[in-house]
Amino acid sequence: VSLMPDDAIERQLAGMDTRDTFLTLLCPQSRLDRPLAPVHVVSPRYPAELRSEGAPGEVKVDFFIDATGRVRMPAVETDVHPSFAREAVAALMEWRFAPPTSGGQPALVKVEQSFRFAPPPRG
Repeated sequence: VSLMPDDAIERQLAGMDTRDTFLTLLCPQSRLDRPLAPVHVVSPRYPAELRSEGAPGEVKVDFFIDATGRVRMPAVETDVHPSFAREAVAALMEWRFAPPTSGGQPALVKVEQSFRFAPPPRG
């Protein structure tokens, strides 16, 4: 059985244990106490196996930022070249954010980030 990214996310969220010391709230960015603030960002590398082609690429990644500021559950559109998707997700998984809160409580936030890949200079 194949799940769409939103179905997989809903299934994972439904399985979370709410007996933890706090309940994480899924909220829109507009309801955060302060704007999302990246504290560590890594740029994706241009895929080595595509250097000879030199084609540009763009990848849109949907993901969540958890209550600790870590990236969770990245999902990429299926019509993207797999090498660009791999590099975008690998870089994104190293990103860290200041922990998001809403009303003073830890929050889970859905985010979308686009990455553009320019071919490296030849030479």
